[in-house]
Amino acid sequence: MPVDGKPTWRSLKTKILSIARKELEQKQAAAEQRAELGKSQSLNEKLSAGDAITVREHQIANNPALKESTKHYLGQIIALLKKTWPGLEETELRKITPAECEEWSGRVSRKTSATRYNAALSMLRSLLEIAVENGVRRTNPAAKLKRSRVKFKDLSGRLPSLAEFRQFLLHIRNAGGRFSHDCAD
Repeated sequence: MPVDGKPTWRSLKTKILSIARKELEQKQAAAEQRAELGKSQSLNEKLSAGDAITVREHQIANNPALKESTKHYLGQIIALLKKTWPGLEETELRKITPAECEEWSGRVSRKTSATRYNAALSMLRSLLEIAVENGVRRTNPAAKLKRSRVKFKDLSGRLPSLAEFRQFLLHIRNAGGRFSHDCAD
C-alpha cells in the first residue's frame, strides 16, 4: 500500500489467500478514504463531541424523510445524552475509550427506560461514527455495547375474555343505531 506516494509493506496476518484478498480490499479502502480526506482537514483531529452533535443535528434537520415528531424525539435523545454524560460536548472524540462508553452505558441503562437507552446508545454510536467517517478514529468504541431488552407490558389482566368480547359485540350490534350492525362487524 502506498503511504505518501511510497510503496509500503503491511502484514495481512493470514496465510489463507481468500481472507488475505478481503483484508487487502478493506485496508486499501481505508487508505483511500484517508487519502481522500487529505491533510486539509487538520481540524478534524480535534473534533469534539459538540461538533459531532452539531453535524448530527444538521443531518436530522435536513432529512426530508423524517417527520417533525421524529426530529423532536431525536432532539430529546441528544439532550438526554448531554445530560447523562457530563462534559461530553467538550470531549475530543478521539479520546473517548470503550471503557468510558461501558461506564456510561451501565449508569444510563439502570436509570432510563430500555427504549430511551437504546435510542441514546444509537445516537452515541452515530456521533462516534461521524468521527470514524472524518478520519479522527479508526473504530467506534461504542460499537460493542449491547442494547437493552424491551419488556412489553402484560395485558392479560386488562383485556376482556373471548366471552366478554362477544358480549360487547352483541351489545353494539343491538344498540339500534343506523350503523350498529356494521360497527359490530
